[in-house]
Amino acid sequence: MKLDTSINFNKEKILSKLESTWKKIYKIVFFLLLFGAIIFGAYIWRENLYLSTWDDNQVQSFRNTQDKGTVFNENNYKKALDVVNQRNQESGKPLDSGRNFFLTF
Repeated sequence: MKLDTSINFNKEKILSKLESTWKKIYKIVFFLLLFGAIIFGAYIWRENLYLSTWDDNQVQSFRNTQDKGTVFNENNYKKALDVVNQRNQESGKPLDSGRNFFLTF
């Protein structure tokens, strides 16, 4: 059974028109997508930065968990200072004058 269509499509003609149209507008489409992505990113950034949904209790509990990260150990600090002072004293000593192997006799 053959379908009778009154419109005869020419694929090559349609593809060439689509190609020529695409060549005219591809830069515009690219920049529209680029600017759309930039605007969307700015919107997400603004939402996260300025419109926070945390209440005061959540903020305070977050701060309480973050404050426990740093502990100052005075004994380790003093040991490190002793090592630094010892190295400074050793670097101030004159160098041993050993054999100069660059000289050839």
